[in-house]
Amino acid sequence: MHLTLTTFMPHLRGLHVDRLDVRDERISITVTTVRRAAACPLCRRRSTSVHSHYARQVADLPWSGVVVALQVRTRKFFCRNMTCERKIFCERLPDLVAVYGRRTHHLQAWLRRIGFALGGQPGARLAGAQSIAAGRTTLLRTIRSTELGPLPTPRVLGVDDWSWRCGRTYGTLLTDHDSETRGQRALSPLFLRLPYTVVRY
Repeated sequence: MHLTLTTFMPHLRGLHVDRLDVRDERISITVTTVRRAAACPLCRRRSTSVHSHYARQVADLPWSGVVVALQVRTRKFFCRNMTCERKIFCERLPDLVAVYGRRTHHLQAWLRRIGFALGGQPGARLAGAQSIAAGRTTLLRTIRSTELGPLPTPRVLGVDDWSWRCGRTYGTLLTDHDSETRGQRALSPLFLRLPYTVVRY
């Protein structure tokens, strides 16, 4: 059986691996995009006219506790659609990393799991023990940016109130206490001026 790097890293398929640099504290993988054309993100018209090349560094999941960094060599293209407002655009890598992202989808998904399971500070300690550079604010920001999709209507509703400033600023958290669900599920954080507003809500 012929094994290649993409056998262990399938998200690198479609990219050419130019170099693999393995050190004690870091693994650096240099990859290059090989597609002949790219689609303009605005008008969706494909272009083969290369404007320039540039490199971006993307963090990936660590290997056995060793940090992995991808050095991605990608391109900018001319958009030949005369009616399009964007004349130059960057090549997208939707299977690897988000636009302007600095972490692969695999690493981002792993951080999301850690954040939902442990929260900010405990999750940051676990991420650090796994050689992933992510602070508590990064994990909390990852949680807030996650789209949960439609949620079923709860049958047993819990209300948790607290006061940030006594008599001035209150907060309320609604949770799903249905015994058929796994644990408690936060439904809607309300930032209210008066504690009795939740009754009207």
